[in-house]
Amino acid sequence: MKLKYTFLLKTAAQDPDHDPSNARRVAFEDCEVELLFSEHHRVEALAVYLPKVRLPQKDGKFYVPSFERHAARAHAMATFFANLLYVQTGEGELLRASAPPRFLADTKEEGAFLKTYLSASFAMPVEWTSSAAEYDLQPETIERYRKVANPLIMYADACRLTDPISKFREFYRALEYFFPGFSPGRKEQFDTAAATYLSGLDQLFTETKIRRFRVLRDKCSHAQGKFITSAHLPALGRVRQELPTLQQAVQLLLRNPPPRSSSAKRFARRR
Repeated sequence: MKLKYTFLLKTAAQDPDHDPSNARRVAFEDCEVELLFSEHHRVEALAVYLPKVRLPQKDGKFYVPSFERHAARAHAMATFFANLLYVQTGEGELLRASAPPRFLADTKEEGAFLKTYLSASFAMPVEWTSSAAEYDLQPETIERYRKVANPLIMYADACRLTDPISKFREFYRALEYFFPGFSPGRKEQFDTAAATYLSGLDQLFTETKIRRFRVLRDKCSHAQGKFITSAHLPALGRVRQELPTLQQAVQLLLRNPPPRSSSAKRFARRR
């Protein structure tokens, strides 16, 4: 039996040439993800199909299982695709599940159970007004971003934030993810490692630049020494000044991750 979760999505992703009456499915791990379109050719929702979901039996009868594990996996997958659309179109926010999960039978026995005990349909009307942008869900694109799924979440979350201090912290967290293994006492080694790799992609990212990112992040994160709050206008100006460059660094890393920074763990195994 399959289990279908549908999520409302706010995104600029559109496909003017696609028939909006037809959903578009893409394979992802052992599952399928379906893009649902509005009549204006905009992606308005996505559905995640989890395969091989078994209904437990007791005394020869089916009963409805707990959805917690399945819901967590479906949410992780939906979040990944929302973030994937975000980095391509500039807008992609997973809003909420549009309805309870829907069972899809694989056998006549399961079908009879569903017909008797479970509803198999629901509606999800939604419309958004926003800019439109093209997107790419080719298998190679999905796989490339799947390998950096964790920093992709951090990057997209940072883009959605409006507070510059919080935004800076989250972008730095994504940067930090790509260069693991440096304890608090090895800050200079982190600067060197990040600069050595990033400067090969763009000479702007010198060790001095990475150190500036790190020092500002520390001041944004810790309430000791010369820390930064939204009331400190000159320091806040420095944060705003460095934000676009820090974001650019993370964008480069998402497209060109260091060889050992893969985060391609199966969503099914995440807790």
